[in-house]
Amino acid sequence: FRPDASGNYAVDIESGVCVDHYDFHLDVKNAPQAYPSYDKAVCDGGSTVLNVAVINESGDMTYVWSNVNPKNPTKDSITTTPSMKVYPSGEKTVYSVRITSEATKCSSVYDMPVEVRPAPVIVIDKTLGELEPCINSNGEVYVEGASTYNWYDITDTANVRLLGYGASKKIYVADTTVKIKVVGYDAIGCQSVAIVDSLKPTPDPVF
Repeated sequence: FRPDASGNYAVDIESGVCVDHYDFHLDVKNAPQAYPSYDKAVCDGGSTVLNVAVINESGDMTYVWSNVNPKNPTKDSITTTPSMKVYPSGEKTVYSVRITSEATKCSSVYDMPVEVRPAPVIVIDKTLGELEPCINSNGEVYVEGASTYNWYDITDTANVRLLGYGASKKIYVADTTVKIKVVGYDAIGCQSVAIVDSLKPTPDPVF
């Protein structure tokens, strides 16, 4: 018997030819209903904040968070606030929270899995990446492994220059070796760095 609403109910209990009739009232209380919001995926070594917004009542709540302590995953954390900062590890960490209404003592549980993504691996096209262009000309470098790329000229570390964006870049080479840094980002912003330091000019032939 699982009543879905408060109201008056009756039950008949039969024993042989005898029947006992009972009337009673049940007050059905709703468990907290919440809307979880958090980053479903984070970068390796990153963090996220788990949030649960109770949507069907406004009274005081108690939140029991599970698996949120990396040093002792079996130890729960009890709070009166609907958020918890966590540091996922491995390939995926599943967190849970039990929300209890102080008014009704009813509870509900929500699971929140968080995927951990490694940094992208940027691969430099070695054929073009080791190109030695002529003095005062362009060498072109291609990269892959990430979603977006930022290119920087780091030849002079005191004057780092943004060269542009994209999976390839024409690099102007004057008469000295040019050193390039490529920062690649995946879809959620995880990043890694690759260095292209082999763009050096080929001297003009002497006749």
